[in-house]
Amino acid sequence: MADPIRTVLVEQKLIYEERIAELRKERDEARREVCEMRSEELVDPITSPEQIAQQRGWDCYKETHNDI
Repeated sequence: MADPIRTVLVEQKLIYEERIAELRKERDEARREVCEMRSEELVDPITSPEQIAQQRGWDCYKETHNDI
C-alpha cells in the first residue's frame, strides 16, 4: 500500500520542481528587464544591467539554478 503513495509523492515533487523552475525563469526575466530599464536611466556613471543586478544581490544573469 505504501508504494502507490510513494509514487504519487514522487510525481508531485517532480511537478513542484518543474513549477519552481518555471517561476524562477519568469522572476529572472523580470529582474533582467528591471536592470535593463534601470541601466538606460543611469548615464553618469554608465552602469550595465549586470552591474545593477549585482548591486541588488540578484543572480538573474546566471544560466542555471542548482538550489532547488
